[in-house]
Amino acid sequence: MEGLSLKKIYALIREDLKSLSVYDFMRLWKILFEFLKEKVIEQLNKEANELIAEEQNRFDNQATEIENKLQQFPRLKNRPMLEGVPEPEELHYEIDLGNCPKFYAKPEVEGLPEGISFTVQGETIIFTGRPNIKESFNSPKNCPIKVKLYFDLSSCLETLKQKSRLYKQTEDVRYELELSGNITVLQHPANLWDEKECLDKQYEKAHSAFNQILFEKEDGIVFAVSKRGRQHAKLGKYRDDDFYIDFDKSTGWYFLAVADGAGSAKYSREGSKIACTTAVAELKNRLTSPNYVPNALEGKTETKEDLIKEALLFRKKKADGKDAKPFDQKTFHAVFYDVVVGSAFEAKLAIEKEAKEKGFEPKDYATTLLLAGLKKFGDEWAILSYWVGDGAFALYTQGQQVTLLGEPDEGKFSGETCFLTMPEAFSNQKNRLKFSTTSDFTSLLLMSDGVSDAKFGSSAALEDLNNWDKLWSDLALRLDEGSIEEALLKWCSFYVEGEHDDRTLALFLPNKDELALELLNKQNGTPSEASDHEPQKTMKYLPVVVEQSKEQIEPDFNKPEKSKEVSKELANQNEKKDPSESFLGNFKRCCFPFFPSLQRPKK
Repeated sequence: MEGLSLKKIYALIREDLKSLSVYDFMRLWKILFEFLKEKVIEQLNKEANELIAEEQNRFDNQATEIENKLQQFPRLKNRPMLEGVPEPEELHYEIDLGNCPKFYAKPEVEGLPEGISFTVQGETIIFTGRPNIKESFNSPKNCPIKVKLYFDLSSCLETLKQKSRLYKQTEDVRYELELSGNITVLQHPANLWDEKECLDKQYEKAHSAFNQILFEKEDGIVFAVSKRGRQHAKLGKYRDDDFYIDFDKSTGWYFLAVADGAGSAKYSREGSKIACTTAVAELKNRLTSPNYVPNALEGKTETKEDLIKEALLFRKKKADGKDAKPFDQKTFHAVFYDVVVGSAFEAKLAIEKEAKEKGFEPKDYATTLLLAGLKKFGDEWAILSYWVGDGAFALYTQGQQVTLLGEPDEGKFSGETCFLTMPEAFSNQKNRLKFSTTSDFTSLLLMSDGVSDAKFGSSAALEDLNNWDKLWSDLALRLDEGSIEEALLKWCSFYVEGEHDDRTLALFLPNKDELALELLNKQNGTPSEASDHEPQKTMKYLPVVVEQSKEQIEPDFNKPEKSKEVSKELANQNEKKDPSESFLGNFKRCCFPFFPSLQRPKK
């Protein structure tokens, strides 16, 4: 009976049911049931296929939107290979798959740049990380990616399962979708810099320099570091910056100088070197040598240090609100001007002499100059300073105060400034020449614009104590790592986009400062004692000697009258500008304004 056709079944139905036995009736009923069941299942499967096709079609349309998002990744910056360079912003890119079916397997992504990964959270794919492509590339690098999605469409058949118990899903309804995208990676600027050696053998110069003065029993410690900038390294040029530090153990005077050679001057690297060595040597001689007597002290029993002590006492009493005993301010100003400005002027003359001997113009050696001499008298520090050009020059007390020792020279256009070889370097003394006193400070800092521009960015920012606190915290953290030389040279490699000039920093720390004490304890070995020697010759007491010190300029200090002649020459230059002015005669007009605390009270 299983093989009965519809025609036979119809014929049987038409027969008189009464003629059928119970057995035949049951057989007939079973055949009808199986037939109807088969037809229902066939209809259910047809509906299931329609539902699956509808779901696939819906998600195919949605896949176009997903693929568009895969093509719209933000451009990523490759990780820097240089240490100390800030990491670029981390990628966090989400692609919402919408109301998608559940996955039967984890999605796969092929072609992701190294450093980029993905996760799946619910119906969202999240891409995170930073590209870390180690191979060299200059142009933007396109990284094609493929995203494979594995969906189970069974969920769309739940309505059929609820509609009829006859529908049985025999296998998973799997749907695979492959989408393409693209990630563009830009090379980090720090990875594009090349290190090229200099071909010019005239005035060869080391790419970096370091020096320090460390004495446990003295009043302070000094560090100085200079490093060639990335721009000069890429172009195969020498370092234009320079510095010089010195200490006179017999008198306790410390000396610091920083100079930044003009990028447009072909031999400014030598100009900055001459400026630092000559200015420090001359300032040391004029302050410490008994053979040098300024014009204003001729025939008087007072010494230079007597005048400084009187000025310190005067300022201290004025600060405490007490009556201050008047002293010879005119003589003090004259001596101070002769000692400090005369030292800077000697550096200018030394540059002119070198240019003449080599057959070049002084402007070919153009350089800035930041010069300081300081000493402790009892509880008070006296600081003499002169500032020509840009950079930064400050007396800093952590968390309390920062005092700029002048104003940076800034031109109308970026990069313009005043240089030591210009007549303007010896005008506007109110902003250049400073006599500062303090009983407590954290550090005296001198820096070229390679540091100040990158760390501060503007003259206004130089006056913000918070910026100096950040700078000092950064320095203190670095000085706690490895040797002092390694730490400072490493610090000079910090990365600021667009700021790739040479970097030079000189700093003085009083010995009672916590950082100074830590550095003294950290230093291995004890520096040898200073011996009596001519300035700038051997620097035996320095535990580390810069490579260039062998070639340092040694001005002749056995002829003190030479400095007086220089002062007369400077005075003659001033007279040419205005016959009514003389070297010392115009002191009251040009120097008194920057000594407000030394001025006599008005009647």
